[in-house]
Amino acid sequence: MRHPAMIVIVATILGQSATIATARAEGWLFCVVSGPDGHDVAVTDVFTTRATRLSIENQLVDEEKRRRGLDVVAQCPLPKADRGSVVGDQTRAVTFNRSMGNRVEIVPEPSILR
Repeated sequence: MRHPAMIVIVATILGQSATIATARAEGWLFCVVSGPDGHDVAVTDVFTTRATRLSIENQLVDEEKRRRGLDVVAQCPLPKADRGSVVGDQTRAVTFNRSMGNRVEIVPEPSILR
């Protein structure tokens, strides 16, 4: 079962945290959010933020529980300074999830994350 509202929630929360890359940013990262059945996965594009990775993960989980009553798993790898490296990691995450038979929705940036 697809959960399009999960994509909106991901975009809303990350939109509040996303910033233009500046010297104050912690680095580039992306997040993977898995729905309750484990087969619906949302992967964000890479972004920068001042929020901690754990804070973003907790916000994603809490918001999905509050809005839809769904238990999801949110994972954001550690931020890296090299955007290209993070894009490679994101591509591998998408490829892996698709190879496992999961339905993957990519939340694009910048239109969704702004």
